[in-house]
Parts: sequence; structure tokens; C-alpha cells
Amino acid sequence: MSRQSPGTNRRKPPRPVASRRTATTKRPRGNRTKAAAVQRQARRQGQWALAAKAAMTLVTIPVLAVALIFVHDQAVGAAVFRLSTIEVTGLQRLNRQSVLDQGGLRLGRSALAVNLTRVRHRLLAHPWIRDASVDRRLPDAIWVDVTEQVPVARAVLAHHRLIVTDRGDLFRDPGTVTAGPLPELTGLDYMDIDPDSRLEPAIGNALRTILDHQAALAARFGWGAIKRIHVDRDLGLTVYPSQRVRAVRIGFGHFDAKWRRLDVLFAQWRRIAPTDAALKAIDVSGEQRGIIQLAQVAPASAAEKENNHADQ
Repeated sequence: MSRQSPGTNRRKPPRPVASRRTATTKRPRGNRTKAAAVQRQARRQGQWALAAKAAMTLVTIPVLAVALIFVHDQAVGAAVFRLSTIEVTGLQRLNRQSVLDQGGLRLGRSALAVNLTRVRHRLLAHPWIRDASVDRRLPDAIWVDVTEQVPVARAVLAHHRLIVTDRGDLFRDPGTVTAGPLPELTGLDYMDIDPDSRLEPAIGNALRTILDHQAALAARFGWGAIKRIHVDRDLGLTVYPSQRVRAVRIGFGHFDAKWRRLDVLFAQWRRIAPTDAALKAIDVSGEQRGIIQLAQVAPASAAEKENNHADQ
């Protein structure tokens, strides 16, 4: 057997397999680096632009504020805006100067410097002012319209003198305003007043009904002006007129029916007695009844008896 040379039986190494990515599809490394640098530079430029805008804003705002303050001060100090007219309307019991003092208004002040909201709040703090509106009429005028409280009665509670309004509100009487002659409301207790300083609905409604028809009732029954109204949470309201009868207990609700019942009682009493001198009280607080209470007649003294006997 012939011996082959050692190198003849060696296999040739396999040929390397060509990569699927050809040389034409390769992205050069240098191009990727350049694109990233461009992006970084654009990002930095955007950040610098944003910082510049923020700096400009921070500088512009104070400058603009100072400019506006300067313009405002110049306008406020201008003579054209100095108040030459303050018109006050709606006054019934208050006087004009008291309203101006309460609102802090005076002539010569700049109309632009007047805080309308603050003036209105100050006016509403006055007990006799129910509502108020304040308008600025440039260049040199302020218009104030007030709505005063409407008093219907006086009351005393815990040694405090109170005014009762037509809406049932109560406020302490400062004594600076003359309310005129008003009936006195007695028998009030803290239980009769809600947290908003207003009479309880049953009492307030009954009081408004009686006082709203006070003139008509006086003409209808001839009992004159009402001097006093007594409040009782259980029995209702009792009216004390100035003429004809001492007291009329009315109670709560069903007032039209009670006025008709009073007509009947007064008509029947006229048939019995020519005058009302003996009437002490009338009670129509019940739903279907009316009660007349007579005044007690004092017995004649001994001297009067002797005089009568002598005359006979």
C-alpha cells in the first residue's frame, strides 16, 4: 500500500458564508455620529431659546407692573377724576350726611380710588339700611341708592330696645333715627327669635297681617290706633287698641274669619249696651267661637249712695 503524504488527506476549511447585509446596505458609522450631533445641537438651541423667553418674561412683568402703577397713580391724581357730585337717593329717615359718613365718601376724593364693594359693605353695616347700591359715573360722580328698613313696632328684650321691621327682622335701636309712634311688642322671648334675628314664622306672619291692615281694622271696628301687641307662643297675639275695647285676643291664622266674627260680636254688643264702656276684652282666637269679657264696675261708695238718696 502506498503511503500518502500527511498533507494530502486534510480537508479544506469551509468557505466563509457571506453576510446577508451587503456592503451597499451598511450605514456608515460616521453618518450616525453626525446626525446625533445635529440633534444635540438643536436641542441645546431650543433650551437656550426657552431660557431666553423666560428671562424676558421675568424682566417684562415687573417693568409692565411698574408702568401700570405709574399710569394708575397719574390717573388717580388727575383733577378730572376728583369727586364733585355724590348723589344719595332713597332716604326716608336717614339724612344724607350720615350715609356719606357711613360709606366713607367725601367730595374732592378721586372717583377711581373709591372701592365700590367696600363702600356698599360699610353701608349695609348700618342697622337702618336694608340694601344699598353704589355706582361710579365717570369722570367725577358717585351714585348711592339706599333702601331703608320699614319699622312697624318696638320691642324690649333683655333690657335692649329693638326695632321690628315689616319683614319680621329685629335690630337694636341706636337711638339716632326717629321712627315715629310705633306699637309696642311685648312678651317676646329668645325662643321667639331665630338665629338670623328674625321672628318665628307664625309670630311674624300674624304680626304682619295685623299691622298691614291696622288702618282698615281701626276704621272697621272703631278701636283707634294699636298701642300694644302681646305675643304668646301658645295663645297667639293679643291686640291692645286705644279706643272702644281694652284687649282683643286674635291668636294665629284664619284672620278673615276672625274679622267677620268680630263684626258679629260688636253688632250683638250694640244691641245690649249703647256704649262700649263696659268692654274689657274680646277673644276670637278660637276657630268657631267668640267671647266678650266685661269690665268689673266698682261698687258705689257710701257718699255716692247718700247723694243718690238725697236726690230722690
